[in-house]
Amino acid sequence: PARTAAEAGAAAAARRAHARAAAFQRGLWKLFEAPPPDGESMPDESLVCRCESVRAGALRGLIREGFDEIGVLKRMTRVGMGHCQGRYCGPVAAGLCAAAAGRKVDERTTFAPRFPAKPVPAAALATEKAEWTEEGAGREPPASPYPAAGRGKPGRPAAGTGADAEVAIVGGGILGTCTAYYLALEGVDVALLERGQPNGEASGNNAGSLHVQLLAYDFGDRAQAGGGPAAASLPLQRESAALWPALAEELGRDLEIEVTGGLMVAEDAAHLAGLREKTRLERRHGTEVEVLSARELRDLAPHLSDSLAGAAWCPAEGKINPMTAAPAILAGAAAKGLRVFRETEVRAIEPRAGGGFELRTNRGRFRAGKVLNAGGGWSGRVAALAGARLPVRAHPIQLVVTEPAPPLTRCLIACAGRHLTMKQFRNGNLVLGGGWPAEADPATGRPRVLRESLEGNLWVAQRVLPALATLHVIRSWAAMNVAIDGAPILGESPGVPGLYHAVTVNGMTLGPFIGRVMADAMRTGRFDPALEYFTLARFG
Repeated sequence: PARTAAEAGAAAAARRAHARAAAFQRGLWKLFEAPPPDGESMPDESLVCRCESVRAGALRGLIREGFDEIGVLKRMTRVGMGHCQGRYCGPVAAGLCAAAAGRKVDERTTFAPRFPAKPVPAAALATEKAEWTEEGAGREPPASPYPAAGRGKPGRPAAGTGADAEVAIVGGGILGTCTAYYLALEGVDVALLERGQPNGEASGNNAGSLHVQLLAYDFGDRAQAGGGPAAASLPLQRESAALWPALAEELGRDLEIEVTGGLMVAEDAAHLAGLREKTRLERRHGTEVEVLSARELRDLAPHLSDSLAGAAWCPAEGKINPMTAAPAILAGAAAKGLRVFRETEVRAIEPRAGGGFELRTNRGRFRAGKVLNAGGGWSGRVAALAGARLPVRAHPIQLVVTEPAPPLTRCLIACAGRHLTMKQFRNGNLVLGGGWPAEADPATGRPRVLRESLEGNLWVAQRVLPALATLHVIRSWAAMNVAIDGAPILGESPGVPGLYHAVTVNGMTLGPFIGRVMADAMRTGRFDPALEYFTLARFG
């Protein structure tokens, strides 16, 4: 009987605990009830995205400015980037975009699926993978990842038909927008043609690193073309990284630029010896860099692994928010007269009698005196439209982001023997990159994440920063980068007067410098002889 009474008491206590938990759960469901899917009845002050505190009014304001594509809203406001990955806010944001553009909400107008489907412990995914080399990386880019690019917008005329401009820029990434900005500052009439949305490819989906020293795979036996092109680019990167803070101040925008310095860590004595050789080369090119011992590294970055043998320290390296950089520059250029044509795919570039070009697009014909090819991973195809050839390949890469964490590192972190970049942004998220390959979806042409690369990236990062094992991965994504020989291709195309090219890896760092150089060349017709190495002439 005593035992039965005890069991009865325990059962009653369990029922009471269950009732309290069920009542609490009902309260949570009521408190966090998903808003109406269409969002039209929501007041502007209503929170659409609770994870990132994005309100309906902020989304409507951007949509009124023409940013009615959900991926653009995501990059500009962080809507859908929290732990729930858009489960609550996705239908609302998609409905607002669809209503503004006269479209139906379907799988193409909602957030793209991201791995993992829900937060997963980083330690559960981290798995050692074989390293790979850049030699031979890249491939022919897939067909347009915008199968509906020819639709235009219902009820709108064919914008741009017969439009004239002094310069037409093909591509709305960081190189195209920076060049447009510097041209517009000088009063040049510029039209920017983007087949999707500006900043929608690698420029808005990279890790936000401002590199000033060579990455591990740009030096030694693993480097493309022996590492010479990458080393020759060091002065350009250093000058361009120094331009970013002044450009942000000029635009009056906070681009989250932080010059925190960069560490390239060595896992063993052999890697440390390689770093010493690398720093000697970098110093010859004017880069300020030094090698730290294991003790000096621990003093500077105490959260990094105690097993590391040392590091190369470059104080001029830093980070920037790639989701806001190009849109800020684009807005600055538009204020100076730039005309932007979104969802405008260039399908032919034909020389005109008497000079200049005619560009045939899905939205009509454009006439321009000069054309800049800033097509990123697709720049080879853009060049071919005008009868030119570029030694450029598309290279899908991917990145990983964790949940917000306490401060673990201020520096930009790279690894001497493996592919890795790692940084922590203001909100606490750790972003992991380093060029791990992704793939192109054969059905859509869009880059998609390879789980093998994600697991290998996490394994390397966890060896460098052990605290990563305690965090959850909340998101990954892929973008189409370019594969060339490690240096930019700039200048006028031989045999096609008036056609200019601007294509590079590490475009986030090089954007302001390349934009200024290309604007000067297209405006004056003169290309700086000191930059001759970076023209197509180096390929013979």
